[in-house]
Amino acid sequence: MSFVRRRSVHRRSFLVTTVGLVGALSVARRAQASELAATRSQPEASLGQRGAPSLNLKTIGPMHEVVSIRSSNNGYRLTMASGATVSLSEFNLHFKTDSSERGPVKGRPVLLRTGMQGDRATIIFSDPSEIGPAISM
Repeated sequence: MSFVRRRSVHRRSFLVTTVGLVGALSVARRAQASELAATRSQPEASLGQRGAPSLNLKTIGPMHEVVSIRSSNNGYRLTMASGATVSLSEFNLHFKTDSSERGPVKGRPVLLRTGMQGDRATIIFSDPSEIGPAISM
């Protein structure tokens, strides 16, 4: 009697393991297929680091181009080239540089929204020396 039970436990373990592996492989294939589709649907984007598509920040448009950055109590108020103003907390705003050929034009930083809910953002400058003078109190 114990022999039959042991055999059924092995069979169940084998089935659970097999189903788990098949599920993991299908998720990995779907992720790979969606990455491939994303790179094909954006012909203007080239592949950057680690094969991720990178935007051409020189031609991104006035909705993303930052004209002024004002520091307030615990955040920043940004004025865009389109005339819009954006307020972000200092914890959710990141400053980065991109001096590559696809980076922003010198003296014209670019704002990119990040985060799952769009509550975070990154301002990308073409040179590190631009960051300090761009922020006014």
